[in-house]
Amino acid sequence: MLQNMFVILLSTIREKYLEEVQNSVSAFRKVKSQLTATLELLKEGDGSSELIRTGEEALTSINMWEEKLIEPERKVFQDVINFENRLISELNILRMRADSYDPRISEGITLRVNELNDTWMELSQEQEEIISGPLASFNKLYKQEKIPAILIPEMK
Repeated sequence: MLQNMFVILLSTIREKYLEEVQNSVSAFRKVKSQLTATLELLKEGDGSSELIRTGEEALTSINMWEEKLIEPERKVFQDVINFENRLISELNILRMRADSYDPRISEGITLRVNELNDTWMELSQEQEEIISGPLASFNKLYKQEKIPAILIPEMK
């Protein structure tokens, strides 16, 4: 029974939280790349100031959301000293603590799993709000301005 609870907890941390959070970050990084490239082209061309402003607001929202999940400034191993852990790091630390030689699950680990779950639920909701808010506004304006899908810069 105790071993089953231990296995369930570890698989929940590993599969539900870590995988879900990492997939969300990866997906938003792809959106961020597209948005950054589009904004650069709009700034070089005839993009309206409202569309550019809306895109920059969406980009800022994505960056702020991402910084709650990962520490983008962390580049090398020693940076763990310099930068605060974010959700993904906290989940990894929790997984390592739970995955020990002692299969008993402490009350502290259980409480921390619940806290991190609550944090992820809030951040997941925030991600949905970014998608339905700033990103949807940008896409709507983009369509309204009838900008082609491929923006070709001037070639002089």
